[in-house]
Amino acid sequence: MILEKTAETSKQYHRNSTVYDMQNHWLGKLLYKLLMRLAKKEVANSDEKTAAMVQAFVQELPLRNLQMVSMGKFNQTMTNGLIDILNGKWLTGLRKLIFRK
Repeated sequence: MILEKTAETSKQYHRNSTVYDMQNHWLGKLLYKLLMRLAKKEVANSDEKTAAMVQAFVQELPLRNLQMVSMGKFNQTMTNGLIDILNGKWLTGLRKLIFRK
């Protein structure tokens, strides 16, 4: 099942927001495309049903689970920084992404 984007512009993002929800923000759209590209690469030799399942998994992935699927490259502080940036708190978010504390 592929979700369709809704026109929500002033949405507040949180740890339970999905990867798909982020598409209303330019950074979220960029991250969404990156994750979808990586998912398609992983299932390149699989059948169509498996590819659709993986695509749905990525779309419905809550932001809190990014650290789990990144194999340690993206920690909880970085997730919080991403959420801050998506919510317009640029300096706070960048500090969390850079210093990871």
